Amino acid sequence: MNAPQRIRSAATERADYLGRAVRGAGGERDEVLLGAKTVIAAMAAWVMARYLLPPSVSTFAPFTALVSLQGTLLTDAGRLLADLRLGRQSLART
Repeated sequence: MNAPQRIRSAATERADYLGRAVRGAGGERDEVLLGAKTVIAAMAAWVMARYLLPPSVSTFAPFTALVSLQGTLLTDAGRLLADLRLGRQSLART
């Protein structure tokens, strides 16, 4: 597969993903909404911090917004790793 075909395939795949997110509830929609909320929160935090906080600390505002909204990802990743480990242990016993 040459480069233009790969690009076209990737673009089609992304468009299908966004189409599923727009059409109805599901994992795709949840991911797109979390991404949009994260971007909006980081931008709002940066704008407010720029005008309300000293420059030396205002750069941390967007990072704080990102961590607060994306914190669930770390919890989900930890839960997934624990499930995988427990699954491997139960498979080893059988």
